[in-house]
Amino acid sequence: MLGSLVCRAEAFCEPWFEDWARRLGMDDPSKPFEQRNVHRKVWEWVCIVQALHERGCLREGAKALGFAVGRERLPALFASFGVNVLASDSGDPGVAEKWSKTREYTGALDGLYYPQFLPREAFDQRVRYQHLDMRDLSGLERGAYDFVWSACALEHLGSLEAGADYIVAATRLLRPGGVAVHTTEFNISSLDQTRDNADTVFYRRMDLEQLGARLRSEGAGLAPLDLEPGLHEYDLKFDARPFYEGGRKHLKLSLGGFIVTSVMLIVQN
Repeated sequence: MLGSLVCRAEAFCEPWFEDWARRLGMDDPSKPFEQRNVHRKVWEWVCIVQALHERGCLREGAKALGFAVGRERLPALFASFGVNVLASDSGDPGVAEKWSKTREYTGALDGLYYPQFLPREAFDQRVRYQHLDMRDLSGLERGAYDFVWSACALEHLGSLEAGADYIVAATRLLRPGGVAVHTTEFNISSLDQTRDNADTVFYRRMDLEQLGARLRSEGAGLAPLDLEPGLHEYDLKFDARPFYEGGRKHLKLSLGGFIVTSVMLIVQN
């Protein structure tokens, strides 16, 4: 069973990974490895699905909430399993303008429908869309959801503390036994220095350990941390700006003077 772990190239060769990547339409495992879509965003989406699948969350009648969903395929995939999904994103015009430029924002239900997963009628029955501010979840019902998720969003809330506050607040929305899965930025080049109080922040091991202790005080637990960054060529050679032009896979990258990658955090209520 997956725990809280860092993005590594080795995952792309796991049978479960190849299956979900194919079903999501994000990769073609039949291609030679060097020609495949070995990208950290693919890793995030596939690992979120696998973590929820392993914990029995993808079932008929389950209730889910996704944050900052952008144009993700996950709401439609989850709905194909019979999950009732509330998909949300920021309603702030500045946020919408910023992420629309990279085609990562939809602002409406139509942008989340992918016909390969289920008929439109079933999608409309199971998926709703709502604007939500991740910094303030007070208007949502506590203990109402079987699972919640977010993919590389919480690092944009302005600070390390704001992201941690969001994870704790989102955990309170879970029913007993519920699961939260989040991905965010992880600093693999320093144990002490990092980027905080910025538009994108980078979490360190110490930050995740402190989060784990904080969740314990809330009666929840963070799945065991596996923060080894990997030794494959794609893990050792990082991408740098301008991204995608140096011939290196986009698993590890240089940002703000640090080498970062994605980390998945799994919380059990």
